[in-house]
Amino acid sequence: MSGANQPGGSPAPREIVELQGVRIAIDPAIMSDKIQRQIRNGKYERGEARNLPEIIEPGERLLELGGGIGFLSALAALQRRAEVIVVIEANPELIPVIRETHRLNGVTAQVLNAAVVGVRSSPWSRSQPTVPDYRDSAEGFTPTRCIRAKQVWCPRIHPAPAPAPRRPSHRPSRRDARGR
Repeated sequence: MSGANQPGGSPAPREIVELQGVRIAIDPAIMSDKIQRQIRNGKYERGEARNLPEIIEPGERLLELGGGIGFLSALAALQRRAEVIVVIEANPELIPVIRETHRLNGVTAQVLNAAVVGVRSSPWSRSQPTVPDYRDSAEGFTPTRCIRAKQVWCPRIHPAPAPAPRRPSHRPSRRDARGR
């Protein structure tokens, strides 16, 4: 987390906001004004947070693609429903933010600086190690520029084979076939 030192070498105090029981350090160097307002007003990722208990079954493993500031993964860990939590975030500047959010809340998750992109369809899957800049992702998931990534992991993900057509589970009896 960024923060200038005070005289004497101690870190400057940070603003800590609690959102749905999750403590978040506000970092203006990383967070846009709009994101900061959403956090302070309790609106940051509100819909996703509201649905977490319905989505995660007890004992499941949670994979969060696009960890942002670590809010949802911290909330999921505090709810103690997921057995394991893995967070993947493409923006390397957000990795320390996610880890700080987890530290503030006493939760653990595996946090990876990686990107999941299409092999051919994405402009970011070319040979340059760049990923979209998602600093304002809560504003509509539209990256306005690309940033150079320190590490990009692009596995080939093949679509699963189509399931076989289902056969009817009920076979008509002879009586049904004769119309009786």
